[in-house]
Amino acid sequence: MKMLKTVGVSVLFSLHLSACGDGGSSKKGSSQPVPAPVPLNPGSGHIDETQPAAVDLKNHMVFDRHVSETAKAGLTRDFARIERFDLTSGTDNDAVLKAILDVPDLSGGTLSTWLKARVRYMLNPDLSLYRVGLVMSGSRTYQMTQLEGASEEDTRNVAAVMAGTALYSYGKSMRARFPQINYLIVEVNDNWVHINTQRNGVMQLGPALFHPDFMPNASNPESYANTAVRVDTLFHEARHADGNSVSRSLGFMHTLCPRGAGIAPEFVNQLACDDNANGPYTVGARILKAYIQKCGDLCSIGDKTILESFYLDSVSRVVKRSNGQLPNLDATPEKGFDKVDISAFSLIPSQRP
Repeated sequence: MKMLKTVGVSVLFSLHLSACGDGGSSKKGSSQPVPAPVPLNPGSGHIDETQPAAVDLKNHMVFDRHVSETAKAGLTRDFARIERFDLTSGTDNDAVLKAILDVPDLSGGTLSTWLKARVRYMLNPDLSLYRVGLVMSGSRTYQMTQLEGASEEDTRNVAAVMAGTALYSYGKSMRARFPQINYLIVEVNDNWVHINTQRNGVMQLGPALFHPDFMPNASNPESYANTAVRVDTLFHEARHADGNSVSRSLGFMHTLCPRGAGIAPEFVNQLACDDNANGPYTVGARILKAYIQKCGDLCSIGDKTILESFYLDSVSRVVKRSNGQLPNLDATPEKGFDKVDISAFSLIPSQRP
Protein backbone atom coordinates (compact mmCIF):
# COMPACT_ATOMS: atom_id res chain seq x y z
CA MET A 1 0.00 0.00 0.00
CA LYS A 2 1.00 3.61 -0.37
CA MET A 3 0.88 5.44 2.92
CA LEU A 4 1.18 9.18 3.38
CA LYS A 5 2.56 10.96 6.41
CA THR A 6 2.84 14.68 6.93
CA VAL A 7 6.14 16.13 8.11
CA GLY A 8 5.94 19.91 8.16
CA VAL A 9 4.97 21.00 4.65
CA SER A 10 6.37 17.86 3.02
CA VAL A 11 4.68 14.52 2.56
CA LEU A 12 6.73 11.36 2.95
CA PHE A 13 5.70 8.23 1.10
CA SER A 14 6.12 4.60 2.09
CA LEU A 15 4.73 1.65 0.21
CA HIS A 16 4.62 -1.95 1.30
CA LEU A 17 2.85 -4.35 -1.01
CA SER A 18 3.07 -7.44 1.16
CA ALA A 19 2.00 -10.02 -1.37
CA CYS A 20 2.77 -8.62 -4.80
CA GLY A 21 5.04 -11.44 -5.93
CA ASP A 22 8.34 -13.15 -5.43
CA GLY A 23 10.57 -10.42 -6.81
CA GLY A 24 12.33 -7.77 -4.78
CA SER A 25 15.06 -7.93 -2.19
CA SER A 26 14.88 -7.97 1.59
CA LYS A 27 18.45 -6.74 1.92
CA LYS A 28 19.27 -3.22 2.93
CA GLY A 29 20.68 -0.93 0.30
CA SER A 30 23.21 1.81 0.76
CA SER A 31 22.03 5.35 1.30
CA GLN A 32 22.29 7.90 -1.48
CA PRO A 33 22.95 11.65 -1.31
CA VAL A 34 19.90 13.88 -1.53
CA PRO A 35 19.49 14.96 -5.19
CA ALA A 36 19.66 18.52 -6.41
CA PRO A 37 16.43 20.53 -6.63
CA VAL A 38 14.35 20.25 -9.79
CA PRO A 39 15.22 22.89 -12.41
CA LEU A 40 12.01 24.65 -13.43
CA ASN A 41 11.23 25.55 -17.01
CA PRO A 42 10.03 29.09 -17.68
CA GLY A 43 6.69 29.62 -19.39
CA SER A 44 3.10 28.71 -18.75
CA GLY A 45 1.50 25.37 -18.16
CA HIS A 46 -1.64 24.72 -20.18
CA ILE A 47 -4.34 22.06 -20.28
CA ASP A 48 -7.37 22.62 -22.49
CA GLU A 49 -10.00 20.48 -20.80
CA THR A 50 -12.60 21.43 -23.44
CA GLN A 51 -10.81 19.54 -26.21
CA PRO A 52 -11.43 15.83 -26.89
CA ALA A 53 -8.72 13.49 -25.69
CA ALA A 54 -6.84 10.97 -27.85
CA VAL A 55 -7.45 8.25 -25.25
CA ASP A 56 -10.65 8.17 -23.18
CA LEU A 57 -8.99 7.23 -19.90
CA LYS A 58 -11.63 8.49 -17.50
CA ASN A 59 -14.41 6.37 -19.04
CA HIS A 60 -12.17 3.31 -18.98
CA MET A 61 -12.00 3.44 -15.19
CA VAL A 62 -14.61 1.66 -13.06
CA PHE A 63 -15.37 3.00 -9.58
CA ASP A 64 -16.79 0.46 -7.16
CA ARG A 65 -19.83 1.47 -5.13
CA HIS A 66 -17.73 1.52 -1.93
CA VAL A 67 -15.50 4.35 -3.26
CA SER A 68 -16.36 7.83 -1.99
CA GLU A 69 -17.96 10.44 -4.22
CA THR A 70 -15.04 12.75 -3.46
CA ALA A 71 -12.58 10.21 -4.83
CA LYS A 72 -14.73 9.55 -7.90
CA ALA A 73 -15.04 13.22 -8.78
CA GLY A 74 -11.40 14.04 -8.06
CA LEU A 75 -9.93 11.13 -10.00
CA THR A 76 -12.29 11.68 -12.93
CA ARG A 77 -10.90 15.21 -13.12
CA ASP A 78 -7.34 13.89 -12.77
CA PHE A 79 -7.85 11.37 -15.57
CA ALA A 80 -9.13 14.10 -17.88
CA ARG A 81 -5.98 16.09 -17.13
CA ILE A 82 -3.68 13.12 -17.74
CA GLU A 83 -5.34 12.63 -21.13
CA ARG A 84 -4.56 16.19 -22.20
CA PHE A 85 -1.26 17.13 -20.50
CA ASP A 86 1.91 16.55 -22.56
CA LEU A 87 4.78 16.04 -20.08
CA THR A 88 7.55 16.71 -22.61
CA SER A 89 9.74 19.27 -20.82
CA GLY A 90 12.70 19.60 -23.15
CA THR A 91 15.06 18.42 -20.39
CA ASP A 92 17.00 15.21 -19.81
CA ASN A 93 14.00 13.96 -17.80
CA ASP A 94 12.21 13.28 -21.11
CA ALA A 95 14.60 10.59 -22.30
CA VAL A 96 14.85 8.97 -18.87
CA LEU A 97 11.07 8.82 -18.36
CA LYS A 98 10.45 7.45 -21.87
CA ALA A 99 13.04 4.73 -21.30
CA ILE A 100 11.65 3.75 -17.89
CA LEU A 101 8.09 3.52 -19.18
CA ASP A 102 9.16 2.12 -22.57
CA VAL A 103 7.06 4.65 -24.47
CA PRO A 104 7.84 6.67 -27.63
CA ASP A 105 6.71 10.03 -26.26
CA LEU A 106 5.20 11.73 -23.22
CA SER A 107 1.95 12.94 -24.76
CA GLY A 108 -1.24 12.67 -22.78
CA GLY A 109 -2.49 9.96 -25.10
CA THR A 110 0.62 7.81 -24.70
CA LEU A 111 0.71 8.17 -20.91
CA SER A 112 -3.02 7.41 -20.72
CA THR A 113 -2.51 4.24 -22.78
CA TRP A 114 0.32 3.14 -20.46
CA LEU A 115 -1.84 3.65 -17.37
CA LYS A 116 -4.91 2.11 -19.03
CA ALA A 117 -3.01 -1.14 -19.58
CA ARG A 118 -2.41 -1.48 -15.81
CA VAL A 119 -5.24 0.23 -13.93
CA ARG A 120 -9.01 0.00 -14.25
CA TYR A 121 -11.02 -0.99 -11.16
CA MET A 122 -11.06 1.40 -8.20
CA LEU A 123 -11.89 -0.32 -4.90
CA ASN A 124 -12.21 0.52 -1.21
CA PRO A 125 -9.09 -0.29 0.89
CA ASP A 126 -11.04 -2.89 2.87
CA LEU A 127 -11.06 -6.07 0.75
CA SER A 128 -13.43 -7.81 3.17
CA LEU A 129 -16.20 -5.74 1.55
CA TYR A 130 -15.89 -7.78 -1.63
CA ARG A 131 -16.92 -11.26 -2.66
CA VAL A 132 -13.92 -13.27 -3.84
CA GLY A 133 -14.12 -16.57 -5.66
CA LEU A 134 -11.79 -19.40 -6.66
CA VAL A 135 -12.44 -20.59 -10.22
CA MET A 136 -12.29 -24.37 -10.74
CA SER A 137 -12.97 -25.19 -14.39
CA GLY A 138 -12.62 -28.96 -13.93
CA SER A 139 -15.76 -29.10 -11.80
CA ARG A 140 -17.40 -26.09 -13.51
CA THR A 141 -17.71 -24.32 -10.19
CA TYR A 142 -16.44 -21.25 -8.40
CA GLN A 143 -15.97 -21.32 -4.66
CA MET A 144 -16.37 -18.33 -2.40
CA THR A 145 -13.58 -17.36 -0.03
CA GLN A 146 -12.97 -14.48 2.35
CA LEU A 147 -10.08 -12.06 2.41
CA GLU A 148 -8.90 -10.31 5.56
CA GLY A 149 -10.42 -6.95 6.28
CA ALA A 150 -8.67 -3.72 7.21
CA SER A 151 -9.35 -1.52 10.21
CA GLU A 152 -9.78 2.25 10.06
CA GLU A 153 -6.49 2.57 11.92
CA ASP A 154 -4.75 0.46 9.27
CA THR A 155 -6.09 2.46 6.34
CA ARG A 156 -6.33 6.08 7.48
CA ASN A 157 -2.93 7.03 5.97
CA VAL A 158 -3.28 4.81 2.90
CA ALA A 159 -3.35 6.57 -0.48
CA ALA A 160 -3.55 3.60 -2.86
CA VAL A 161 -2.71 -0.09 -3.24
CA MET A 162 -2.11 -1.96 -6.51
CA ALA A 163 -4.01 -4.91 -5.11
CA GLY A 164 -4.34 -6.69 -8.44
CA THR A 165 -0.78 -7.97 -8.39
CA ALA A 166 -1.13 -9.21 -4.82
CA LEU A 167 -4.39 -10.99 -5.67
CA TYR A 168 -2.84 -12.54 -8.78
CA SER A 169 0.11 -13.79 -6.76
CA TYR A 170 -2.20 -15.19 -4.09
CA GLY A 171 -4.19 -17.03 -6.73
CA LYS A 172 -0.98 -18.28 -8.29
CA SER A 173 0.16 -19.71 -4.96
CA MET A 174 -3.26 -21.32 -4.38
CA ARG A 175 -3.08 -22.87 -7.84
CA ALA A 176 0.32 -24.37 -7.00
CA ARG A 177 -1.07 -25.93 -3.79
CA PHE A 178 -4.43 -27.00 -5.18
CA PRO A 179 -4.22 -27.90 -8.90
CA GLN A 180 -8.01 -27.79 -9.31
CA ILE A 181 -7.93 -24.00 -8.87
CA ASN A 182 -7.50 -21.80 -11.96
CA TYR A 183 -7.32 -18.31 -10.41
CA LEU A 184 -9.21 -15.76 -8.31
CA ILE A 185 -12.19 -13.62 -9.25
CA VAL A 186 -13.35 -10.46 -7.42
CA GLU A 187 -16.85 -9.02 -7.60
CA VAL A 188 -16.97 -5.33 -8.52
CA ASN A 189 -20.39 -3.69 -8.91
CA ASP A 190 -22.10 -7.09 -9.36
CA ASN A 191 -19.66 -8.19 -12.06
CA TRP A 192 -16.81 -10.67 -11.70
CA VAL A 193 -13.30 -9.37 -12.45
CA HIS A 194 -10.99 -12.21 -13.48
CA ILE A 195 -7.59 -12.12 -11.74
CA ASN A 196 -5.97 -14.40 -14.30
CA THR A 197 -3.16 -11.94 -15.06
CA GLN A 198 -1.24 -9.45 -12.94
CA ARG A 199 -2.52 -6.64 -15.15
CA ASN A 200 -6.12 -7.12 -14.07
CA GLY A 201 -6.41 -3.44 -13.16
CA VAL A 202 -7.58 -3.77 -9.54
CA MET A 203 -6.44 -0.84 -7.39
CA GLN A 204 -7.59 0.17 -3.91
CA LEU A 205 -8.06 3.83 -3.01
CA GLY A 206 -7.37 4.94 0.54
CA PRO A 207 -8.71 7.93 2.47
CA ALA A 208 -5.36 9.74 2.41
CA LEU A 209 -5.51 10.20 -1.36
CA PHE A 210 -7.94 13.11 -0.96
CA HIS A 211 -7.38 14.13 2.65
CA PRO A 212 -6.44 17.84 2.99
CA ASP A 213 -3.54 16.98 5.32
CA PHE A 214 -1.76 15.31 2.40
CA MET A 215 -2.50 17.86 -0.34
CA PRO A 216 0.13 20.36 -1.51
CA ASN A 217 -2.68 22.90 -1.87
CA ALA A 218 -5.35 22.17 0.75
CA SER A 219 -7.09 25.51 0.11
CA ASN A 220 -7.85 24.51 -3.49
CA PRO A 221 -8.65 20.78 -3.77
CA GLU A 222 -8.94 21.08 -7.57
CA SER A 223 -5.43 22.51 -8.01
CA TYR A 224 -3.03 21.02 -10.54
CA ALA A 225 -0.48 20.52 -7.76
CA ASN A 226 -2.86 18.10 -6.04
CA THR A 227 -3.44 16.34 -9.35
CA ALA A 228 0.33 16.01 -9.82
CA VAL A 229 0.73 14.17 -6.50
CA ARG A 230 -2.12 11.79 -7.30
CA VAL A 231 -0.73 11.12 -10.78
CA ASP A 232 2.61 10.31 -9.13
CA THR A 233 0.73 7.85 -6.90
CA LEU A 234 -1.16 6.27 -9.83
CA PHE A 235 1.97 5.69 -11.90
CA HIS A 236 3.91 4.48 -8.85
CA GLU A 237 1.19 1.92 -8.15
CA ALA A 238 0.83 0.94 -11.80
CA ARG A 239 4.50 -0.08 -11.90
CA HIS A 240 3.57 -2.80 -9.39
CA ALA A 241 1.61 -4.46 -12.22
CA ASP A 242 4.86 -5.13 -14.10
CA GLY A 243 7.65 -7.70 -13.83
CA ASN A 244 7.79 -11.48 -13.70
CA SER A 245 8.84 -14.34 -11.43
CA VAL A 246 11.59 -15.64 -13.73
CA SER A 247 13.47 -12.35 -13.44
CA ARG A 248 12.51 -11.98 -9.76
CA SER A 249 10.83 -8.70 -10.60
CA LEU A 250 7.13 -9.61 -10.27
CA GLY A 251 5.36 -6.67 -8.66
CA PHE A 252 8.55 -4.59 -8.29
CA MET A 253 8.45 -5.19 -4.55
CA HIS A 254 10.14 -2.77 -2.19
CA THR A 255 13.27 -3.32 -0.15
CA LEU A 256 14.29 -2.32 3.37
CA CYS A 257 15.31 1.30 3.72
CA PRO A 258 18.83 1.85 5.11
CA ARG A 259 19.80 4.51 7.57
CA GLY A 260 21.23 7.45 5.67
CA ALA A 261 20.89 10.86 4.11
CA GLY A 262 17.46 11.78 2.84
CA ILE A 263 15.53 8.87 4.35
CA ALA A 264 13.16 9.72 7.18
CA PRO A 265 13.87 7.81 10.42
CA GLU A 266 10.41 6.21 10.45
CA PHE A 267 11.22 4.39 7.21
CA VAL A 268 14.56 2.90 8.28
CA ASN A 269 14.30 -0.92 8.28
CA GLN A 270 10.88 -0.65 6.63
CA LEU A 271 9.96 -2.02 3.19
CA ALA A 272 9.66 1.48 1.79
CA CYS A 273 12.58 1.78 -0.66
CA ASP A 274 13.58 0.48 -4.11
CA ASP A 275 16.95 -1.07 -4.93
CA ASN A 276 16.58 -0.77 -8.69
CA ALA A 277 16.66 2.04 -11.24
CA ASN A 278 13.19 1.60 -12.76
CA GLY A 279 10.90 0.77 -9.84
CA PRO A 280 7.78 2.51 -8.47
CA TYR A 281 9.63 5.31 -6.66
CA THR A 282 11.64 6.20 -9.76
CA VAL A 283 8.55 6.06 -12.00
CA GLY A 284 6.56 8.28 -9.65
CA ALA A 285 9.45 10.69 -9.08
CA ARG A 286 10.09 11.14 -12.81
CA ILE A 287 6.39 11.73 -13.49
CA LEU A 288 6.26 14.28 -10.67
CA LYS A 289 9.44 15.98 -11.89
CA ALA A 290 7.83 16.44 -15.31
CA TYR A 291 4.73 17.96 -13.69
CA ILE A 292 6.90 20.36 -11.70
CA GLN A 293 8.77 21.39 -14.83
CA LYS A 294 5.61 21.84 -16.92
CA CYS A 295 3.27 23.25 -14.29
CA GLY A 296 4.08 26.85 -15.15
CA ASP A 297 1.47 29.30 -13.93
CA LEU A 298 -0.90 26.43 -13.13
CA CYS A 299 1.01 26.09 -9.85
CA SER A 300 2.02 28.75 -7.36
CA ILE A 301 5.58 29.08 -6.07
CA GLY A 302 4.39 27.49 -2.84
CA ASP A 303 2.86 24.58 -4.75
CA LYS A 304 6.12 23.96 -6.59
CA THR A 305 8.16 24.11 -3.40
CA ILE A 306 6.00 21.49 -1.73
CA LEU A 307 5.91 19.32 -4.87
CA GLU A 308 9.70 19.42 -4.92
CA SER A 309 9.77 18.01 -1.37
CA PHE A 310 7.59 15.12 -2.58
CA TYR A 311 10.00 14.53 -5.44
CA LEU A 312 13.11 14.65 -3.24
CA ASP A 313 11.59 12.17 -0.81
CA SER A 314 10.78 9.68 -3.59
CA VAL A 315 14.26 9.95 -5.09
CA SER A 316 15.83 9.41 -1.66
CA ARG A 317 14.04 6.05 -1.46
CA VAL A 318 16.01 4.67 -4.43
CA VAL A 319 19.08 3.04 -2.87
CA LYS A 320 21.94 1.00 -4.24
CA ARG A 321 22.26 -2.66 -3.35
CA SER A 322 24.97 -3.90 -1.01
CA ASN A 323 27.17 -4.64 -4.05
CA GLY A 324 26.91 -1.02 -5.17
CA GLN A 325 24.64 -1.85 -8.10
CA LEU A 326 21.35 -0.19 -9.06
CA PRO A 327 20.05 -2.44 -11.85
CA ASN A 328 17.13 -2.04 -14.20
CA LEU A 329 14.66 -4.87 -13.59
CA ASP A 330 12.78 -6.70 -16.33
CA ALA A 331 9.33 -5.09 -16.52
CA THR A 332 7.89 -7.73 -18.89
CA PRO A 333 4.65 -9.07 -17.36
CA GLU A 334 3.83 -12.73 -17.01
CA LYS A 335 1.46 -14.40 -19.50
CA GLY A 336 -0.92 -15.36 -16.72
CA PHE A 337 -3.62 -18.01 -17.06
CA ASP A 338 -6.25 -18.64 -19.72
CA LYS A 339 -9.51 -16.89 -18.94
CA VAL A 340 -12.40 -19.23 -18.08
CA ASP A 341 -16.04 -18.61 -19.02
CA ILE A 342 -17.84 -19.00 -15.69
CA SER A 343 -21.29 -17.91 -16.85
CA ALA A 344 -22.70 -21.45 -16.45
CA PHE A 345 -20.68 -22.41 -13.36
CA SER A 346 -22.24 -23.33 -10.02
CA LEU A 347 -21.44 -21.49 -6.80
CA ILE A 348 -19.98 -23.46 -3.90
CA PRO A 349 -20.29 -21.92 -0.41
CA SER A 350 -17.09 -20.77 1.28
CA GLN A 351 -14.85 -23.62 2.40
CA ARG A 352 -11.33 -24.91 2.06
CA PRO A 353 -10.57 -26.01 -1.52
